[in-house]
Amino acid sequence: MADIEPSVIQHSDLLGRLVIDRNTTDDLGRVDQVWLAHKTHQIVGLSCKSGLLGRKHTEFAWGQIETIGQESVLVSYVAGTETQRPPDTELIIGHEVWTDGGNRAGTVVDYQFDVATGAVVDYLFVSNGWQGRLDGVYRLSPTAVISVGSKRMIVNKTAVEEPEQVSAGLADRVTKMKEFLKDDLSRTKDDMKAALEGTQAIASQVQSQGQKLADQAQEKVADLGDRFPGNPSATDAEPTPEASSTEEPAADSTDSPTDVPTETDPKV
Repeated sequence: MADIEPSVIQHSDLLGRLVIDRNTTDDLGRVDQVWLAHKTHQIVGLSCKSGLLGRKHTEFAWGQIETIGQESVLVSYVAGTETQRPPDTELIIGHEVWTDGGNRAGTVVDYQFDVATGAVVDYLFVSNGWQGRLDGVYRLSPTAVISVGSKRMIVNKTAVEEPEQVSAGLADRVTKMKEFLKDDLSRTKDDMKAALEGTQAIASQVQSQGQKLADQAQEKVADLGDRFPGNPSATDAEPTPEASSTEEPAADSTDSPTDVPTETDPKV
């Protein structure tokens, strides 16, 4: 019996799912963001990351998403036509939930949406103890949301006074989502650490090689100095002008008296 594809998917289930180009079958990465237009409560696109440390991001508009399956997302992708994330979207996970009465009711931890239309079915939030609710994950209808900002959403007070608690299955998936985000952060840190260690190893090798070349050059200079002395010895040095001026001039043989014997008259 063939598996029946679910009509509603949880945001956390989509994170980390493989993204495949339907036309080329190429692996484009894994889902890392889902764009939610908070005013219309509609999914308008998503992005995936790939490459070293997940540095490469590829974005897709909702119209490019062909199918959201249980194991992958099929998209129609044309290189060079990436979609930019619209400015009126929020990632929503982690937003504080406040009532229009000024009380904080909890924190958004997930949401569900229709895979065919992208419309949000409900938000899931955990209580912070307001109204005595300490445990559990609760549903929040999009119709109860009054406004959404970068950190908070304000909802109708009556919608969170008696919220519907989700089933254990959904709660388990919320827990898995938290674990996925934690593991993803841990993997990113490990990748960054490995890259840093690799860079340090390369720098150490370069430094060692540089020192080796410097030592070899120094040895060659010393060897050349032994073969071709650069400074003449003191006995071969020419006298300086000062030294020459103090020397006594050599005696002239024409001016000096000699001990030549004088001639004597011969005896008669």
